[in-house]
Amino acid sequence: MEYERINITLCGGAGLGIQTVEYIFTKLLNDNGYLFYASKEYESRVRGGENSTTIQISNKERKAFSKRIDLLIPFDKGAIPHLKKRIEKNTLIFSEKEFVEDGISFYEFPIKKLAKEAGLPQGLNSVALGFLCYLFNLKGAEKYLKGFFGGKGEEILIKNLR
Repeated sequence: MEYERINITLCGGAGLGIQTVEYIFTKLLNDNGYLFYASKEYESRVRGGENSTTIQISNKERKAFSKRIDLLIPFDKGAIPHLKKRIEKNTLIFSEKEFVEDGISFYEFPIKKLAKEAGLPQGLNSVALGFLCYLFNLKGAEKYLKGFFGGKGEEILIKNLR
């Protein structure tokens, strides 16, 4: 993938695992030699309010953060209305159809279906992580998934790895 700077934003309700994706994805970026900066936005500390994280990846050192969204992965219906002011016509949105308002172009990404097929309907975060690892050809996610989910039991770990 050729780029100068790309901003990836994940957004959804508190408790959906957005910060987990950021934690593991940035570890992988670091391991693979990428330059990046991550910024969190917390609207709510209780389940339900929209939270987001933006990970800026660049091929050279940057001194300033950009709020632009190049790639967006919404985790629920509230994400796009929450980020509407930051979404531009060139923003690539990878989303479930039900999460996108009429008139907004997007690429269908069956994140809920894939999580359900893995046996973990609430595992949108692991599906999003797998997608990002694929896009950036990142290796080593299994190590971090084992470290993060290993203490939650073997069944949960296997489903997140799937």
